[in-house]
Amino acid sequence: MRPDRPATEDSSQRTDASASVVDAFSDREFFHRFISADLAEPGPEPAFILLHDSGGNEEDLLSVVEAGAEDRKANIIALRGSFDYKDGFSFLGTPQEFAPSEPCFIERADRFSRFLNWAAKEYDLDLAKVVVFGAGDGATLAVTLLFVHSELLGGAVLIQPKSPFRPRPLPALPCYPILLMNPKNETHEEKVASEALAETLFDCGCSVRKVRVPANAHFDEKVIKAIRAWYKKVSATDISVECAL
Repeated sequence: MRPDRPATEDSSQRTDASASVVDAFSDREFFHRFISADLAEPGPEPAFILLHDSGGNEEDLLSVVEAGAEDRKANIIALRGSFDYKDGFSFLGTPQEFAPSEPCFIERADRFSRFLNWAAKEYDLDLAKVVVFGAGDGATLAVTLLFVHSELLGGAVLIQPKSPFRPRPLPALPCYPILLMNPKNETHEEKVASEALAETLFDCGCSVRKVRVPANAHFDEKVIKAIRAWYKKVSATDISVECAL
């Protein structure tokens, strides 16, 4: 199924003529920008799926292109949350529209999984090479997706996620590569939560690399370096055979 109302941004106003904006389709409601890999090799290329924090938009994480997709050898899908939230958008919803309970998280992940299945066919993506990149609530959605639809992902970069729930039984995620980034100035409660999430991911069998970043860091030099080093190693490893990290 193709989007109901396709719309392409005027590429003359952008430096990247390969970028297009596709309107949300009726049952998936995900407005997104697809940026194709410039230096494509035969066969599907790796893909970064960008999920911004609540209050942001699809532009927020585009610097991941230089952070992880070195030499433009990976595709990018930058999504906009489908719920209005303050001056931007959210993937989870406003407090009035979303209850932080397991059924709500799973409902959001199920909805997003339908989009990923559509995108894989539309853009010829290899799901084993898909890396979901989330910040804040976007990272929380990515964690939920990993718990309930791991078949759609090949790895994840998570910036300050919140642990939505501890699934029971835990899914088997042998050697799934995860880069988990949290600020150095976490409160005690936030640190406990991030450690609990890391432990859950370890218990699932994930290969987790934990990195502490400066407070309010977005994509400063240290963050970009950590992402680039992680992605370089992951992209050179077949995670179906051995652990990436």
